[in-house]
Amino acid sequence: MKVTTQDQELFFRLWNPFLLHINTRADLAPDWKDPGVSPTGEQVRLLTAFLCEHPEVTDEWLAANPQVTPAQRKIVAGWKRCWQGDFFLMRFLSNSAVALTENEEFFQVVSMRGDWRRMFSGVELPILLKGTFVPFRNMIVAEGAFTGESCEVDSRVFREMEELYAQAKKRGEVRTSL
Repeated sequence: MKVTTQDQELFFRLWNPFLLHINTRADLAPDWKDPGVSPTGEQVRLLTAFLCEHPEVTDEWLAANPQVTPAQRKIVAGWKRCWQGDFFLMRFLSNSAVALTENEEFFQVVSMRGDWRRMFSGVELPILLKGTFVPFRNMIVAEGAFTGESCEVDSRVFREMEELYAQAKKRGEVRTSL
């Protein structure tokens, strides 16, 4: 489960115009009108919240963009299955990270913005974050617009979280797709 440079380029070639469509419809980020410029983290958070509440915007965008290839249409259509909420970033894996949701679901998530370890260098795990995950091909990806903070978790509670992860992994219940 690794995101290549080509994957990143394809994702953002679809993602930014898609978010601009949401913005045109919902007017949540009035200062952002250029798909060639990436939206700010706060703008992404607002727009992805709208996506999760109104997944029909994917169909609207696809209808307005008939030039999109079948493979690209499949990617964008998958964004209807977005997930948004609070999660603990618990563990870094070689090309992804493990997220634990408030519903005790585990996700193996790839970042589209680079290596998780570098993004959170010097921050002690777990980290409590709020963000959005979307499917991309056979992965769960995070675009990278998070809010959150490092939090102190009692060592006993963290061991329980780690034990829950070990059990979920053993049972094959760590989700790798949405």
